[in-house]
Amino acid sequence: MAVQAAARWRSNLGSDEHEAVLAFAEQAGLATRLTEWLVDRAAADLSRLGESGLRVSIPVVGRPQMDELAERLRAAIAASLVPADRLELELTDAVFEREPARTRAALKELAREGVGLTLGRFGTAHGTFLGLRNLLVQRVKIDASLVEGAGADPASAALLAQLVRGATALGLAVTVCGVDTTSQLALVQRLGCDRDRKSTRLNSSHQIISYAVFCLKKK
Repeated sequence: MAVQAAARWRSNLGSDEHEAVLAFAEQAGLATRLTEWLVDRAAADLSRLGESGLRVSIPVVGRPQMDELAERLRAAIAASLVPADRLELELTDAVFEREPARTRAALKELAREGVGLTLGRFGTAHGTFLGLRNLLVQRVKIDASLVEGAGADPASAALLAQLVRGATALGLAVTVCGVDTTSQLALVQRLGCDRDRKSTRLNSSHQIISYAVFCLKKK
């Protein structure tokens, strides 16, 4: 089973959703600090869970200096004694806009060490087939916005199917996000996706790190 680390902020006014927190962090110039915190927290949580077999996907916020983030991840792995293959970085195309050669080199080394690499928001402006030719990812996550209505609307289902077929043709594993209904679940299973995503939260008093649970399809 795999989970995704997600940042939320809870106050008396309610809880801000993960995407809103990421957007605020970017606007406030805190994207790198938030990503580093997620790396440290995810590794520490995995260490506390022991031999659970869980794998955690960590969203990379903004456009960090990837070699510096890689060193932060290595330090977190060393401190927590968690195997590298239990951690995964979820990237967007934006990561490659900053010193692409240097970024690719850092990611290639992480992949060699066992860290998983995933392209998020696939099917949106931040994750397209064009970029996949030059990326080092092993998995894509199809954005939840593309799943809405796919269980009942033929056009939406056809678009989703095209994305899944294109990614699998490139040898990539596929996760479909936002699967909330039985018809959507049946559709993604027919398409051969190896993961669909549902959400659950583990809340603390103010800062919240939540984990979206990936339900593995039976082979």
